[in-house]
Amino acid sequence: MNLLVVAVDRLHAGYLGCFGNTWIETPAFDRLAAESFALDQVIVHSTDLAELYRGWWQLRATKDAPTGGHLLSALAAAGHRTAMLSDDQQVAKLLAGDAVESIELPVVPATERAEDVEQTHLSGVTAAALDWLAEAREQPFALWLHTGALGAVWDAPDALCDRYSDEEDAPTPRLLAPPHEALAPGEDEERLWNVVRAYAAQVLTLDACLDNLRDGLAALGLAENTLLAVVGVRGLALGEHHRFGCWDEAVCGETVHVPWLIHWPDGLARGERSQALVQPADLPTALLASLTQNTEGANDVLALARGSAASLRDRAVVASPTGEWGIRTAAWYLRHRGSRVVPGDMADSGEALLYAKPDDFWEQTDVAVRLPQVVEELEQAYRDARSHAASSEPLASLSPLLTSLWR
Repeated sequence: MNLLVVAVDRLHAGYLGCFGNTWIETPAFDRLAAESFALDQVIVHSTDLAELYRGWWQLRATKDAPTGGHLLSALAAAGHRTAMLSDDQQVAKLLAGDAVESIELPVVPATERAEDVEQTHLSGVTAAALDWLAEAREQPFALWLHTGALGAVWDAPDALCDRYSDEEDAPTPRLLAPPHEALAPGEDEERLWNVVRAYAAQVLTLDACLDNLRDGLAALGLAENTLLAVVGVRGLALGEHHRFGCWDEAVCGETVHVPWLIHWPDGLARGERSQALVQPADLPTALLASLTQNTEGANDVLALARGSAASLRDRAVVASPTGEWGIRTAAWYLRHRGSRVVPGDMADSGEALLYAKPDDFWEQTDVAVRLPQVVEELEQAYRDARSHAASSEPLASLSPLLTSLWR
């Protein structure tokens, strides 16, 4: 079996039809979701890209490999031609060793809109991936494709930018990159809608490119023996907390909650969804096991898909390089921002902000003042998880959460 991972940085979980959006048409994503295993509660463990990829690629320790190892290196050792193709310079430089090809695509800041989807940066990334696949198809392969275009190059054609404009709307501004700004609460709602429409056009472009990628896989005769995973890396602030852009210091849901779709060519978990809490560390061993057929003792995404596990963890923790951190359970999300106030936050909010899940999806109602006991218990659960991460103990060795934190 082959592997193709499409890792999309700045993919907002709320802008895909298959993850609940009702006004943006994403037919390629929707078709893939109907044929795949959808993970609805993926929480990344960091907002730092290098730290994120350590989770993406670090295999879990086993009896035969006590230090775990690196996913792509392990696939290369198993006989796969293995490559990392990226349009993000930081990601392209994360790999070391001759066993894994590292292909860096140039990123040119947009100076104007593309005339059609085929001329967009994302289309160029797709074409480069298909060229590599055409060359590599004679042997088992593993291609990890990373694109950061949604956070850097907004060159969607005018026709897509104007698709969601009503007659009374001003023309959609020709934004060529996501803005990085904060608005005071209630300030300039028109500005918010303009940015949202511009991002929607990029999602439409991504959807068209996903369609082209899957068509290309089929034309190359690879669709029937290639595991395809399309995974969000980080989200993007689009006004939920009065911010636009890459506010990675704020571990809000729009940044740390991302969509994942995994399509096994044998139809495993086809059309199924999981509400289990998942983090990047739950993916690499599952991918390796799928390709090598070694699933003994799996406690990861593959176990969820096979139905041998209903959940993997009772909490998901996340941290930013600036010291913000959060902990998510089935019932709560605690964002601890410390003494720093990130632009766009309410000035009278405390250091800890608590949100009820899953009802408060985009974290609009802070209930920390009303539930100090829950805040205290979550803070302790976070400390326990961080201490556990520094040890070699298995995940199951963590003390279970109090009932109030997961119901």
